[in-house]
Amino acid sequence: MDLFNKPELERLIHIFATKIDGAGISGTISLVGGAAISLSYLSDRQATSDIDALLPNDQIISAIIAEMAIEENLVSNWINDAAKAYVPFETERQWVDLYRVGGVLVRIASAELLLAMKLRADRGLRDRTDIEELIKICGITTMSEIEALYGGFHHQEVIKEKTRLVVIGMLKNNEVSDI
Repeated sequence: MDLFNKPELERLIHIFATKIDGAGISGTISLVGGAAISLSYLSDRQATSDIDALLPNDQIISAIIAEMAIEENLVSNWINDAAKAYVPFETERQWVDLYRVGGVLVRIASAELLLAMKLRADRGLRDRTDIEELIKICGITTMSEIEALYGGFHHQEVIKEKTRLVVIGMLKNNEVSDI
């Protein structure tokens, strides 16, 4: 399994955007998950095993992903859209532009959007450190703030009970009152 640290993420995403632009495709690479957290919020975050992104649906882009997997000795799904199930529908204002390569915009999810996605996915220990750090980055100190943020993205959904209990514990550990 490949593990990507911040410099490797930056390098691969820039190559990917350059190849997409070189193929004459305009579009947006929207980074979420561990890659987005590593690139802009926690540069010392432990490595991530893949790059979660929302990508233009195009056969040429799929071919570029496969080509880069061979060229860079990566697994075939080194960049994928598996996290799209956790992305809320109304998120257009929740992205931070990083840079452009020609007609290709590279952006990351805001810390608030990432927190809402991580809370929804809550895959146990693999998400817990990210959740705790994103709570701090977002300046959240109470469970009611967590619920308001979550509800703002995932309308008519509630946080899973096990996730809620873990978050309450995190808030208590951060010596926060008014939980």
